Amino acid sequence: MDSLIALGSGAATLYGLFAIGMIIYGFNINDLKLVDKYSMDLYFESAGMILTLITLGKYLETKSKGKTSDAISKLINLAPKTAIIEKDRKRNRDRNR
Repeated sequence: MDSLIALGSGAATLYGLFAIGMIIYGFNINDLKLVDKYSMDLYFESAGMILTLITLGKYLETKSKGKTSDAISKLINLAPKTAIIEKDRKRNRDRNR
């Protein structure tokens, strides 16, 4: 998954740099149609948003896993230390190992 994220955000950044180059080239040759064509193709915010949302998602996932592990540990600690087992109407005490 991380390689796909890197590929997507890297492609958006590279295409944004290409678009900036084309805008500069369009200004240099005085071609405003070329400038207009590439002026809306700057995808830097998309690359930043992809990385931000994925990082936030991983943080929230890690935090929830930690809380789940704590809850399971507390639940295991609620188990009694000894138990009474009845076999053939005889009571035996068994200690948890």
